[in-house]
Amino acid sequence: MDYFETRDNYYDSETTFSNTFVRTILDPTAPMYQFYKGLNIFLTGASGFMGKVFIEKVLRCYPEVGAIYILMRPKKNKTVQERIEEQFKDELFDRVKREQSDILQRKVHFISGDLNQPLLGISCSDQDLIRTRVHVIVHAAASLRMDELVKDAFTLNVEATKQLLELATQCTQLKAFVHVSTLYTHSYRFDFEEKFYPTRLDYEEIQQLIELTSSEEIEILTPILFSREYNNTYAFTKAMGESVVEKYLHRLPLSMVRPSIVASTWKEPIVGWVNNMYGPGGVTVGAALGVIRTFYAEHDKKCDLIPVDVAINMIVGVIWKTALDHETKRGKEIVPIEPPVYNLSTSGEHPITWLEYMVLNREAGLREEYYVSSTLPVWHYAFTLEQYKIVYLLRVWFLHMIPGMIIDAGLRYMNMEPRLMKIYVKVMKFSKYFYPYVERDWDFSTRNVKSLLSQIPSQDLLNVDYSMRGFTWQDYMVFYFRGGKLYVMRDTYDNMDKGRTHMRRLKYIHYTLLIILGSLFTFILYKLFCPYSSTMFKY
Repeated sequence: MDYFETRDNYYDSETTFSNTFVRTILDPTAPMYQFYKGLNIFLTGASGFMGKVFIEKVLRCYPEVGAIYILMRPKKNKTVQERIEEQFKDELFDRVKREQSDILQRKVHFISGDLNQPLLGISCSDQDLIRTRVHVIVHAAASLRMDELVKDAFTLNVEATKQLLELATQCTQLKAFVHVSTLYTHSYRFDFEEKFYPTRLDYEEIQQLIELTSSEEIEILTPILFSREYNNTYAFTKAMGESVVEKYLHRLPLSMVRPSIVASTWKEPIVGWVNNMYGPGGVTVGAALGVIRTFYAEHDKKCDLIPVDVAINMIVGVIWKTALDHETKRGKEIVPIEPPVYNLSTSGEHPITWLEYMVLNREAGLREEYYVSSTLPVWHYAFTLEQYKIVYLLRVWFLHMIPGMIIDAGLRYMNMEPRLMKIYVKVMKFSKYFYPYVERDWDFSTRNVKSLLSQIPSQDLLNVDYSMRGFTWQDYMVFYFRGGKLYVMRDTYDNMDKGRTHMRRLKYIHYTLLIILGSLFTFILYKLFCPYSSTMFKY
């Protein structure tokens, strides 16, 4: 898609697409290229955000890879060709299709399965295929919902992880198993090293509790299970998943990657690509639409975002390093010299606070409104970040709830489906789970990451770039904002003149309403206090 190329003429030269575009370097003599040549990879979470970027990266930079087997839920009445086209229709794959026309059909193979089922729902024949042919397993699937039922989240984030690890122990050619976790598994800690941390409850204890207790009783016990250590079912079950992974350190060539908040692509394969509205990205998209007008975060706390392509580059490097370490110890007991854990954080080298994040989003929003307007927003961009919770809750009522109820009532009157209150209730629910992550800072150690970067051969550094040289949040946020509008909201920008007229109209309505409300408020104050002031002056 030529979206960025056609629109960047409106921007200054410092934020153009050409300055952030990365040319694929294919060097068959590079050590990592040689490593990935003929390598068979089994991937879970292939339909997710990181999974898709991982597939694209490997196919584009290492086209001689053997095969990528992806675990997918079965779909009736769909041929393999139709499923490949459905899975890879995103703009993310346009570049690899252009450079390697039929590589998706040749290299990507579906394995039918379901992580919620016993033995991952994989057939006996496919299990045999994995045991005999797979060299690398990347486990990136997870339930990301913070309000997921404990039983469901445990099944996907813990039980499925254990079953996959058991399957991996039977793989005769396994070189590396990489587990993708999150930096916020143990968010109660202020300092977070690259190592495994114990959980208060063991996997077997939780499993037994779930088996012997009804879903209703489990939900009642949930606050007790979390205690003060875990803020939600996502963090709790991901921490439990890590404890399960740790038990296999001496049995498998294992590594674990902990990314922070994963955001849109920085420069590979296209800038600004994103396909979800999780976390701050959802707030950004909501603000771009003019629907979300306020959010809560302490202004001076760090916002640890990592571009997804940067995180995937590190995972590609971790696979290579894990296999390399395993090769040097072949025939010996697998005893890691140091914990094979990698914290993927940007707050140390490229810090940004929540206030700076939202200010840059606001600048991008207002700039976008002027240069490349669209017809999708329902209101003028008027987003503010509030750091005092009581003030935030008041603003929510006046800026979200009351307008939402009024507009939804009008929609009902016109026999249309009310929508705003559903959105605002979801935002309120999400913000409640988000509070602990915007009220404090963490000191994330990245020693292992730096050590790995120093070991990557110079020939491979261009394709596995984690240094973020030349990165600035100012430039990134412009494309982050645009990517949300283009790839999540599906804004085509077909008629920018019409869009400018639409945005100008919303702006006039917004400020006219502010003047009317301000005048009304002043008039009420005058009526309330003017008689008393007149009486005072008489005496």
